This record gives sequence, C-alpha cells and structure tokens, in this order.
Amino acid sequence: MKRELRATQLIGAGGVGAIIDMGDESFVIEDITQWSKGPPIDIPRLSGRLNKPLFAPPYAGEGGRRGHVEMKRFPGALFCVSCRALRTDYREDTHGRDDGERPDCRACGSRRVLTPMRFVLACRNGHLHEVPWARWAHSKGTNCGSKRLHFKVDEESGGAGLKSLYVECDDCGGKRDLEQLPSKDAMRSIGVSCRGTHPWHAAEAECSEPPLVLQRGATNLHYAEIISALDIGEQTLPEAGSHVELRADTLFDMLRENIQAAPNIGNHLNEGAKRLATRLGALYGVDPEEIIRLAQGSAISVEARQPDTATLIDSLLSEEWTFLTSPRAGAINEASLVSRESPPPRFRHTIQPFSRVLLLERLREVRTMTSFSRIDPGAVKVPVDIDRLDVYRSWLPAAEVFGEGIFLQFDESFVSEWEARLAGADPEVIEECARLERIRLEGNYWFLPEITPRFIAIHTLAHLLMRQMTFECGYSSSALRERIWANPAVPSAGILIYTADGDSEGALGGLVRQGQPERLGDLISSALDKAKWCSADPVCSETKGQGLGGFNRGACHACSLVPETSCTFANTLLSRLHVVGRHDVMAGLLEGI
Repeated sequence: MKRELRATQLIGAGGVGAIIDMGDESFVIEDITQWSKGPPIDIPRLSGRLNKPLFAPPYAGEGGRRGHVEMKRFPGALFCVSCRALRTDYREDTHGRDDGERPDCRACGSRRVLTPMRFVLACRNGHLHEVPWARWAHSKGTNCGSKRLHFKVDEESGGAGLKSLYVECDDCGGKRDLEQLPSKDAMRSIGVSCRGTHPWHAAEAECSEPPLVLQRGATNLHYAEIISALDIGEQTLPEAGSHVELRADTLFDMLRENIQAAPNIGNHLNEGAKRLATRLGALYGVDPEEIIRLAQGSAISVEARQPDTATLIDSLLSEEWTFLTSPRAGAINEASLVSRESPPPRFRHTIQPFSRVLLLERLREVRTMTSFSRIDPGAVKVPVDIDRLDVYRSWLPAAEVFGEGIFLQFDESFVSEWEARLAGADPEVIEECARLERIRLEGNYWFLPEITPRFIAIHTLAHLLMRQMTFECGYSSSALRERIWANPAVPSAGILIYTADGDSEGALGGLVRQGQPERLGDLISSALDKAKWCSADPVCSETKGQGLGGFNRGACHACSLVPETSCTFANTLLSRLHVVGRHDVMAGLLEGI
C-alpha cells in the first residue's frame, strides 16, 4: 500500500532523514537518490549558487501518474498493545502483509495493529538506528541471547513514568525498566556504540560519536537546513551558474553516455559527441570544449565551488535588500512579483521610524533543503543526496510558494540614534549581546546571524506584528513568515512579512490590506501595546536565558513566540524589552510610539 505526503512537507521537517508518523505507523524518509523527480523549479540566482538544479518533489500528476519517495518503516521494533509481545526484527519484505497494510500481531491472534516503540538511537554525525532492546533487557543479568521479548507495564508500581515500563525476556526472565534509558550514558553503560548507519543503509561505517536515546518525535532528532530565496527577477549569476542548468539538460546526459560508450581515438572525439557539445554550447553560451571537459569529469567538483551556508544566505539577503530598497521595486507588475509603494505610517509626536512601505500583492519564494543534522543544529550536516554516485547528476528538492507580503524599511538614522542612546545609557545591554554572540560562535549556531541589539529589536517586532496580523488579516499564524534585514555594517534595517502557505497559489489580499496607510499605523500601535505586558510577567520580562541556547529575554509563548514554520531563526533572539523598553531597565527601539 502506498502512502501520500504533502509535497511541501518534504522540504523541511518531513524531509530526508526525518521520522514521520502516519496514523499508527512510523517511517523515515530516505535520501533523494531514492526519489523520482518532479518538475524543475527555475530560480537561477539560487540554483546557480548551489551549483545544482532544483526540482519539486514528485507529485500525483494527471492521468493517474504518480512520483514516489522511498520511506522505510522505522523504528522496526513493534509491540502489540494486547499481548505486549515485542518484535525487534520486523522487516517489510519478510514480515509485511501481502496487501501492504499496517502490520498486525499474529502472536496472540488479536490482529491488533503493531505499535512502533517510541525510542531510537541517534548521534551527532547524523546516524540513526534501533535501540538494542534485547541487550537492554539482559543488561542487569546474564544474556541468554534470546530476542523473544515482551514490553510490559508494571501496574503495581502505581506510577506513570518510565520506571513503570520494562522490557522482559521470555526465555530467561531477564528484564529492565526504562527509567535510565534516556540518560546520556545509557548506551555506553551496556557497551553499545554507534554503528554508523542510516535506516535505509545496509553497510556500517566507523563512528566515534556516542549514540543517544531520543524519542522518535523529539525536536532535536532532525534539523533540516533550508535555504530560501525570493524571486526578484533577473540577477547577476555567480560564476559557473550556467553549468547548473547545462548539467540538468538531457542532452548533457546523452553527451556523457556517448563519450563513455565510444572512447576517443587519440585526441579526437567521435562525431556524435562533437555535435552534441556544439548544440549545448549554442543553447547555453558555453564553449563546446568546456562542455566536453565537464562531461569527461575534469571540472572542479561542485563541493569545491559551493560556499558555506551562512555566506550563501547572507548574499541572497543582501541582493534582496538592494532590490527592495531600490526605486524599481516601487512599481512592478510581473508574473512572479507585483509591488507598489505605500506611504509610511506616522505616529504621535511626528515620530517617523519607517522610511518605506512596499505592498507586495504577489511574490514567489523558493525553498530548498540541502542537508540535515541531529542532536543539535551545529552537528555534522548530512547531505540530502548521501547515496549520490554521480556529482553531475545531483539535484536538490525544492518547493515554491506564491503569496503576498508587506515590506517595512526602517529609517536608518532613527535606528542608529537608538543604538547610540542604548550604548551610552545601557552599556550592560551591549555586553549581554556580546556574551550571547560568543555563545553563538562557540556553539556553532550557523543558522543564527550576528547577535546585535538592532537584530533582536527588529526580529522581535516582526513576531509582534505577525501575532497581531493573525487577528486582522484572516490568515492563520502558521501561514505567515518573516524575512529580516538588520546589519549595522551594510547598513540595513527592515522586515518582510509574507504568506508562506504552500497549499495555495496567490493571495487572499488580507495581508496587503493591513499595509494600507489607514490601517498599518493602528496595527503597529496595537502590537506594541500588547507587548508592554505579558500574562507571564514579571517572570517573562525578568528571566534571562530562555529558549534555545538561552538567547531569549522577555519572550514566551504568551507574548512573542510564533509557530516554528513562521520563524527563520527557531524562535530565538527575541526580547520585548528591546522594542517597547522599560524605564528602569533599558530604552526600546519603538518606546513612546
């Protein structure tokens, strides 16, 4: 039986290496070498930097044609909720049902659906495998070698924690509860090391990282590396960007196959290869001899040319900032972008924090997944095409969404004056940001930008506005997304809030309507008024070190956090105090508005 997934789910939290629950079943998504490709996605400035073509995940096409994404049932340890028999060696090819339906228990005749165990093993090198349940059951006594187990509940203990759950051997009676299973040294204490595998790999590799026991739904079990770009029209491509589209062409595949099938005679190519190279050269404006060198494999490897993720993201954002602040962006009507200028809002006392407002009635964003990591975001990155055999046929999965948005550009002098005032009156705030920046660098939080008061304030304002917009524009909170520019060195200070729902193309118009002059000022004022007090105060505003890495201050689910899909920075680097201020602590960027 085949299962269906949303295409956009495969770019991110449900992508390669992720464990997904589908009803009573649990699967892991295999790498993209096991996928069929969907249609190509054209955005040269992104694919050019990645040096790989982008393709949508396979989807159900017309006429009943369907693409496929390979999944593996994981974990393979399943138990029956009726008789509590634990099968640790379940395999689809030998134990699966003929009709492909969910596996059921045949030990007790109840035909109950087998339930996957909730714990798995993972390491910082990205490996993932099964918990050795038989070894755990025998770890308090002699190992009889049997794998006939039961997963039971100690009803006499009266507890509901892991101590009341235990695995027992049917043959020797050896058993052990799960209380110590999630501890850091649980596997080392029973002599278990990482096997260096992924669930869809048969071969093992050496791995020195200790395996940790995690729940299969834990948020730190899978961190997807997502790179996104707005379609802002033609841009200057990075060097060798045209080679990406060239290598994706079927004619290029034909050229390579031709060269392999009919070797050169001396220094001369066969005529078929020459004609193909000449034709490709005319199509892509590349010297035919360079195309032949690419086909023969003498070109520089893709990895050698690809920049690190942080540099790539910075360059994409810099291009977008340059475009959105240019005169051209004030009036565009194209297939992928429709924008118009709107007067910035004015507040009391003639305060004018914003210098530009753009209403983007239509925009296009492309997101691609390049790798994933486990345990923590700074761990080893595992590429989505880990089983890749041919570097020139590699590609990346991507998804495009169409929506609408509002772009707010801060007046640079307004932000600079606040930063100077903050440095003079509240130097401890600057010192705190410097401390957090050291933590960011030491912890290798590559997806977070340099930590400055400017970024924290602008990022927090974006969250406050998104939360307020959900009450005003009709979109759900998970359908909104942010894009932040806050670099004092450029300088840049701006926010783009846009719809990012992959289930519909286009926009309802409700978000753009909130950017109109008669509405935007009131919306911002309402968001700031709500931010001055949180139902969790004074705990929220006075607690330091909240959230991932302890990067938040004055930010919780009651006042500032948004759905994980809406925030580009994992709901970190937030502080209401940086926006609305507090008279006895610090001055806020928009205090007094």
